[in-house]
Amino acid sequence: MSAPSRIRVQQDGEVLRVVLPPRREPAALVALSMLGTVFLMDVGPRVVASLPAAGEGGVAGMLARPALGIGALFGLCWLLVFLWLVFGREILELHPEQFIHQKLVFGVGGTWTYEVARMKNLRADPAAPRLRRRWDRDDASFGHELGLSGGRIAFDYDAWTHRCGTALNDAEAKQIVERFAEHGPRLRTAPA
Repeated sequence: MSAPSRIRVQQDGEVLRVVLPPRREPAALVALSMLGTVFLMDVGPRVVASLPAAGEGGVAGMLARPALGIGALFGLCWLLVFLWLVFGREILELHPEQFIHQKLVFGVGGTWTYEVARMKNLRADPAAPRLRRRWDRDDASFGHELGLSGGRIAFDYDAWTHRCGTALNDAEAKQIVERFAEHGPRLRTAPA
């Protein structure tokens, strides 16, 4: 069974590697662009203009500098999320003894490694329901909506459920899980 053409599947000996494209949610990109524009064109200059001149002190000086720092932090977070949506990619690798999940932007990001023997119930799981308890680890949060967390491929690892494949739809996730099941006989998948 072949995977969809926008997803690259490579098999190199005992390693099966699946490279998922960026999520590119149009609504999120538009919202982030508008938010960034408002910040850069309106809020940022106002904060800088409100800074007291050199040598002036008082309450205004004490409050303006933390506001500028918070604004800079917000701008950095906005930029990182925007880069993830446009250039980010997820890489799933199945080795004989381990499963590796990477989220990368220009080769920089996070890597999570799991032992195949401790993975259970690998499945194509539809998106998490919209209304969940706040403390539930798999809730549909803002990060889930932006493709920073969650995903359509799920598996149980010890006492936790982990998700990956944020850019996938249900059919693509099912095909990838079937491909992993064919490739990794030690991988325990959910019954169909």
